[in-house]
Amino acid sequence: MFTTRGVKAVRKHMANILAVLTLSAVLALAAGCAKGKSAEPQKQGPGDLNIKYTTDTKQSVKLPEGYPADHFPVYKDAFIMAVQSNENSFVVTCFSKDSLQKVSAFYKDLFKNSQVISLTEKDDEYTILGVKDGYTFTVCAIKNTDQDKELKDYPTSLLINLVPAPGGMPESLKGMTGNTAVPKK
Repeated sequence: MFTTRGVKAVRKHMANILAVLTLSAVLALAAGCAKGKSAEPQKQGPGDLNIKYTTDTKQSVKLPEGYPADHFPVYKDAFIMAVQSNENSFVVTCFSKDSLQKVSAFYKDLFKNSQVISLTEKDDEYTILGVKDGYTFTVCAIKNTDQDKELKDYPTSLLINLVPAPGGMPESLKGMTGNTAVPKK
């Protein structure tokens, strides 16, 4: 079992990873993004990062081939602003017109039988990190407070990060949980 200090260190590390992923999505958007424009995938060769994005809220970016939508669906009717993919790893940035409570309830139900490493539930955030169906996943839904006028109708932002984990959850992470107690299997 991890000590409180160990759990805090892992949470800080995961927060840093989420910040880097979010920053990379924002930088990708800013790197050539004009209002109402979209970009074609950026790909140079095998193993390179592919990025698709749009700022036109009327037309979502399509999920890339190979994205496991049957196991990790994007919340219904969400506006998908950006998708990054690299081989079998994916980062999806999207926005929902539904409340944070509805979005988080959907993902709570989806991941109820998954191996959970960390779970944070607050009034303005729902973040879950775990292992399911051959992937380590992080889903972070937050309440939007400061938004561009184009996104004013989307009170909830959502980030889905998937990384292949064919061996399941590492032994060193088993038994560790976040803010909320997670039932043992």
